[in-house]
Amino acid sequence: MQESTSSTEIGKVSLRVPSLRYFTLEEAEELIKTLRPKLRVLQRTAQEVLERRKQIEHLLRNGSSHHCISSLKSYQEELQSAARHLELQWQRISQEVASLHQLGIVVRSIALGLVDFPSIVHGREIYFCWNVEEPTILYWHPVDGGFHCRLLLESLFEATWAIKSAQKAPAAV
Repeated sequence: MQESTSSTEIGKVSLRVPSLRYFTLEEAEELIKTLRPKLRVLQRTAQEVLERRKQIEHLLRNGSSHHCISSLKSYQEELQSAARHLELQWQRISQEVASLHQLGIVVRSIALGLVDFPSIVHGREIYFCWNVEEPTILYWHPVDGGFHCRLLLESLFEATWAIKSAQKAPAAV
């Protein structure tokens, strides 16, 4: 089996994970039924992480304004609580993304709910590209292209039809 690598952006961290398998379009479409709710949870958790990080940044910026001991203690407790909560949310995100990668799914953007399914079509490695807002898989792109290179699936299958038709056509005399 060929192995490819991919990366997932979570905030400013990039995780590189080997793709464990190639999907048929049918296999990928079957997975989106269970993937959609998981991505929605990931999106909410990622949003909470961003909000928690803003809270921590706010506490850090305004922390020096605490002058009395009781305020300082309360400030430190609030900061520690926010940091613990942030760490737990980060761990949940990391674990869920890792479990999706173990299935062979490439999570491209949690915020956008964007994933790729590695596939091989006509001997060429491609990605079936799906966004959580889309009803089904509608796009694909080459491995060396990204979201901006997405093409409608019908273009992939038109190429398949053209190749099969050319192979069946009688030789010109």
